Amino acid sequence: MNPDQDREDPAQALAMQSAWEWVMKAHEQPLSEADHEALARWLEADPRHRTAHAQASRLWLLSGLVPLAHDDDGLPH
Repeated sequence: MNPDQDREDPAQALAMQSAWEWVMKAHEQPLSEADHEALARWLEADPRHRTAHAQASRLWLLSGLVPLAHDDDGLPH
């Protein structure tokens, strides 16, 4: 995917925003059965949704592997 694609395609940008919301919600607490069903419907509604969700999930996982640039005191390491 082209890095500028979100700026070129408002629907893709909206899909990415929704994907982030789903990924964050799933990491804050377990999804309910209704949430799982809503997520499944959202993923099936548009191919861009599945792509955006996969990207957001990968970025979420990768962000956990990146060490913090600052300690809790805000000073660089």
